[in-house]
Amino acid sequence: HYTPETRRQVLRWYRSMTFEKVLPGWDVRLREAIAKVPRQILWGERDPYIPSWVRDRFEVPTAHEFDDCGHWVMLEAPDESARHIAELVEMVS
Repeated sequence: HYTPETRRQVLRWYRSMTFEKVLPGWDVRLREAIAKVPRQILWGERDPYIPSWVRDRFEVPTAHEFDDCGHWVMLEAPDESARHIAELVEMVS
């Protein structure tokens, strides 16, 4: 488990990192790689680490937004997360 200090440091690190400087073109390559893969996003609207513009960059056909969750959606809403994952797996099976 993260201590409050560890969480602050992780958040500080994420906020200081610019993906374009660290991994230029990463998003373009990732979108190309997953273009034909069934996918969805489980997004916590209270995520203190990753801003929503990152979610929007990937043009994922299905985004499930969790108003009361942060970064760890599957830990914070395990039953609802499992239901969405099961539905995706069933759809592609």
